[in-house]
Formats: sequence, structure tokens, C-alpha cells
Amino acid sequence: MILKILRYELKSRLKQPLFLLYFLLMAAQSVWFIQGSYEVYVNDATYMNGSTLFYRSFAGSSIIMTILIALITGSVLWKDIQYKTAGIVYATPVSEKTFFIGRFLSAYTINLILGFGMFVGLMLVPYSGIGTPEKFGPTPLGQMFFGFFVLTATNLFIYTAISISFLVLTRRNASSYLSIFFITLLFFICETLRPESSHLELLQLLDPSSFVYTTITIDSIPLAERNVAFLPLNELFFLNRIIWVGFSLIMLGIAYRWFSFKRFSAGNKISKKIRLIEEKADPLFGSEMGVETPRVQLSYRSTDFLSKLFRLASLEIKNVVRTPGFKILIFVLSIVFFLFNILWNSSFFIGASYPLTSTMTLTRISMGTWVSLILMIWTGELLFKDRVVGFWQVNDTLPVPVWVSVLSKFLAMSVVTLLISCMFIVFGIIAQVFKGASAEIDFSFYITELLGYNWGWLNYLQMLALVCLIAGLTAHRFATHLLCIGIYFFNLVSFDLEVIEDLRFIYMLVPGVDDYSEMNGYGIWATSIPWFFLLWTALAIAFLALGIYFWKRGASHKFKQKFSLRGAQLNWMGKAIVGVSLAGFFYLQYFIVDNVHAKGNFESKRQKQERDAAYERSYKKIADYPQPKITGVDLKLGFYPETRSADFEATYTLSNHNAITIDTLYLNFPDFTQYQEIHWNGKQLKPVWTDTELNIMALEVELLQDTAAVLAIKG
Repeated sequence: MILKILRYELKSRLKQPLFLLYFLLMAAQSVWFIQGSYEVYVNDATYMNGSTLFYRSFAGSSIIMTILIALITGSVLWKDIQYKTAGIVYATPVSEKTFFIGRFLSAYTINLILGFGMFVGLMLVPYSGIGTPEKFGPTPLGQMFFGFFVLTATNLFIYTAISISFLVLTRRNASSYLSIFFITLLFFICETLRPESSHLELLQLLDPSSFVYTTITIDSIPLAERNVAFLPLNELFFLNRIIWVGFSLIMLGIAYRWFSFKRFSAGNKISKKIRLIEEKADPLFGSEMGVETPRVQLSYRSTDFLSKLFRLASLEIKNVVRTPGFKILIFVLSIVFFLFNILWNSSFFIGASYPLTSTMTLTRISMGTWVSLILMIWTGELLFKDRVVGFWQVNDTLPVPVWVSVLSKFLAMSVVTLLISCMFIVFGIIAQVFKGASAEIDFSFYITELLGYNWGWLNYLQMLALVCLIAGLTAHRFATHLLCIGIYFFNLVSFDLEVIEDLRFIYMLVPGVDDYSEMNGYGIWATSIPWFFLLWTALAIAFLALGIYFWKRGASHKFKQKFSLRGAQLNWMGKAIVGVSLAGFFYLQYFIVDNVHAKGNFESKRQKQERDAAYERSYKKIADYPQPKITGVDLKLGFYPETRSADFEATYTLSNHNAITIDTLYLNFPDFTQYQEIHWNGKQLKPVWTDTELNIMALEVELLQDTAAVLAIKG
């Protein structure tokens, strides 16, 4: 029977298009992980496909992998409750314990197949285009299989066992997410403390993934062996495995004994006592005969709908913040934010920095990925809550517009996000006081950074709008999670690997958010950041309105039916908002292009390469032409930050050590440079020709052999 359950689960899962997408996503993220790991060992003669880099990937897995484990492991058992099929499935001739073991093995096998997607991605690293041929060596297949089974397969067993155990013990699908989150958080804390800790053995034991042990061991492998070495295993590794595999087996055993069809499918117990009030009433016709039922007047005014919107939003907020899961989550995030500022600030690699407010707030970028993933999943769960619990059949028949329901959930998550941001402010201030820098606390800067648009609360609202759009388009909970997470990581990877260099193509990102300094602030980015924020805000408003437009009541519709212009979800005003927002978005795109590309000096990597090639083709002929040597410089600079300009007066002493007289002087100049005056030995010169595209000019001079001259430039 266990094999039948396993075959059925694998067959139903493998034929789903989403599963193939998950597998490809794991393969793609493993290539990205190698790209980041290689930067750490780039000076150690380590190949991109060296065995030591692969061990880091197998041990660390990825954030995407942990999310997929929570999604898959929880759904394997919870789907019978979610889709109301428990009454049928649990009535089949299968024992409770056999059913539990079959479902657990199914979840572990599915996670193992997805984990093998990392293996496939690592094999494809040499063909991914992330490095030149000399950065790759022979693929270490034996070492790869060794690392996969020793590290990845074991970690997946630990994660799957703990996830399914907490699901059984609490009978809440959210427990599956939270258990994986806490395990990953523990790994994150151990790895964060590793570089400066004097208790490395303890960290190696506490790390559930063995990533700390793997990193320390890799660093001890001789450089000549790092591309082909098998990972050495010592007593610390085996003790770590005994602790975590043992803990997962204990939890699995408890869940095994606890699991029963009756207990798992039972609803939550009612904690409040219900008091029955006896009334003198007719047993058939009610409390009193002849009482006239009051007339109900239906009202469909916009003001009434707005009132319902805020009441529903208030209800959704209370439903979220009252749950133990939310309280635990916000506490954990705040503690991590505090510990991050105490133990590992932004200047970690150059030594500890003074705990300024700007240092405290910069941690929001490091934690931004975690917060974004949590908020995206939470928003998706809230949007589909009615469908998960089966209330949609009632809710969709009520005379309440779709926009009221969707916007109430959006507003609720906006408040939840605001609470998280405010907690970061509180714990950032506590961290400053703890480090003895209470005099440096800048409350206005906290508010500007953590609640503003420099990757703060307002940017998260744009992300929530994207979730609403994807939810409306897909009408599928897991597809919404996957697409939102996929888009988010695609943006991060594209920006990190410079696949997309122009930020106007990467949703939500604004330039220079991590380039703040106490002396110059955001510098030149202070002008561009608001415009990029307005750009994405215009698109976010359109996303939110389109999410309402695509959200259909009732049973699922065909995808093409969502694009019907006759949809009643948006009235003429809503459709006008979409049009105005998109018009504003495209105008801001034009405005940014005009200022950054046409009037500015933005160049993509390809454009720069083409420009360098054009320079070589045009002026290679003057490479061997004799030019003087600079033997003295006198420079005066005047900076004007308000207008982002500068003026200069430069005097160069040039000497001719060539065997011939120099009659032409070639000068290169940077973009936006304007030469007002050029003097040669006190005599004013004008360029013979100037190439403004390639930034080079020619001056007619006369500099005899073994003589010197003075070139003065003012601009």
C-alpha cells in the first residue's frame, strides 16, 4: 500500500507543468549560486565547476528550495483537508500509519527529485555562459554524487521530516512554513556568526544544513586539491548529523504516533463557552407570533462600499495580527534585525563601524529578501483564503464589488508591512543604545529610510500590488507563489549578474539605495531615486487595478475570458485609473530615458564595448605616434554639489623625450567636459578637430626633441 501511495503521488505531481517549472527553477538558481560562490574563491585558482564550490551548493541549497519544501511537504498531507476530500480518502481501506508513512515518503521523494534539479544545474554550469572556458575544468561527477547524497539528501530528509511533523502536531498548514523558516533562520544565524566567532565547533553542531562545517572544511583543503577533492568528514560532521537526523526522527516518530484520520481532520476546538438562553417561545414558529420583520433597505452607494472596504480591512488586519504565527514571525524578524546590527553590520569586511543610524537602516537591504518572500507568500495566502476554506461560494454571491474584497486584503497587508517596518525602527534604535550610540539616533532618518521609498515600506507596497496582479491572472494559489518568487529572484539575479543593466526594466528597484554616506548623502542618486519610485508607483497602481479587473467571481474561468472588456469588476473610473497610470508610467519611462540616456552618459556594457571597439578602429593608427610625457601637474578644482558641476584650471608640464619633434597633441576628455581655454606656452590654441562621440581632440603644437612646454587648460 505504501508503494501504491508513493506511485500515485509521484504520478500526479510529475505530470503537473508547475513541477517542471520548479525543477528548472532549481537548476537555474544553482548556476546563480555558483556565480556568487566563485567570487569568494576567485583568487584561489578554483574552477567554477570545482568540487569545493559544488559542496557549498549542496549544503546551502537555496531559499527557493526551502520554500518549495514547505509548499510541497505541507500540501502532500494538507490537500485532503484543503480540497474537502478527506472524507473520501480516509474512508479507503488503508491504515492510518501506512497512509502517513506513504505520504511522508512521497513528500521526501518529490523534494529529492527537485533537489536533483540542483545537480543537473551544476552539471550545466560550464555551458551556462557565466564564465570563459579557462574558468572550467573536468566535471567531478564522483564528487558531485558524493556531495549530493551526503549533504543535500540528508538535509532534505531533515527539512521534510520536521515540516511534516509540525503540520501533523498543530494541524495548521502555516506550521509547515514556519518550521522551515526557523530552520533556515538558524542556518542564517550560524553562518552570520561564523567569520568572527570563537565558538566554531558549537556553530558547526547547531547548523542544521552543515553549511558552516562545509565552508570551514573547504577553506582547509590545499589549493591544489580544491577542484577535485572529496569533502573530508570528521567527528564534528557525524555529530551534527546525529543531532539533526536524530531530532527529525524523534519528531517524525511523535507525529507518527499522533497521526490519526479523526484527529488530523478535526476542526479547532471552541474555547469559549456557549451560553444557551431559554426563551418562552413556540417550538415551531419562533419566540413571539405576530412580530413584523423590519424591512431591509439595500444601498449600493460608493460611500457605503468605502465603509465596507475599511471594515473588511480592519477585520483582515485583526485576523492576521492576532494569530500566534504573526506574533512569532514579527518577533523573530525583529530579533534578527537587532542581531544583524549588533554582530554583522554593513562594514563587516573592513572591520566594525560606528553604529550610526545609516548603518542600522542599511540592514533593511540585507533582510529585504526575507521580508519580501514572507510578504509575497502571506499576501497570496490572504487573497486565496476564501477559496482555501471554501467560503468563496458564499462570499462571491454577496452584493459587494470585487474591488472591495481585493483592496481590503491589500490594505490589511499594507498595515502588516508597516508594523514590520516600525518594529525594525524600534529594534534599530535599541541596537544603537546597546552599542552606546544613543547620541547618534536620527529619528527622521529612520522614518525616511524604513518607511520611505529607498527600499522601505512604500517599495513593499509596490510588491503587494504585483502579487494582486499575479493572483488575478492565475486564480491559483501555488502558481501565484511561484510566479511572484520567480519574478523577484529573476530581478535580483538579472541585476546581480548585469543581465539587465538599466534599472527602468527591473520592477521596484531604484538606483543607489546602498550608496549613502554621511558626507554626501545619496549624492547624484538623490535626484533620480524619486523619479524611479514614481515610475514604479504608476505601474503598481495599474497592477493593483488590473488585479481587480482579472479577479473573477465563482468557479474558475478560462484564461482568455479574463481579458473581456465587458468585465464588471472595474467601472469606467477604474478603467480610467488603469489608463492614466499606464500613461504616466510610459511618460516617466520617456522622461528617464531622455535624462539618463540622451542628456546623461548611461552606457550599457555592450555599448561601452562597441564604443571601445570604434575607438580602436578609428584611432589605432595614432597609437605609435610620439606623444610627450607629463612631468608636472598643477590642478585647481572647484566643486558645486548643488548644481552637480565643477570647474578646474590645470597646468601640465610636458617633456619630449622622443627622437623627433612633436607637431600634434592628442587629448582624451571625459563626458560633459567643456574646455573654455587652452594655452600652449601662454599662447591660446583651438583644436584642429574634435570627436565628441569618442571624446578625443587634436591640437597643433611644436615640441622639439629634449625640450619641455606648458599646457594650460581651463574648463
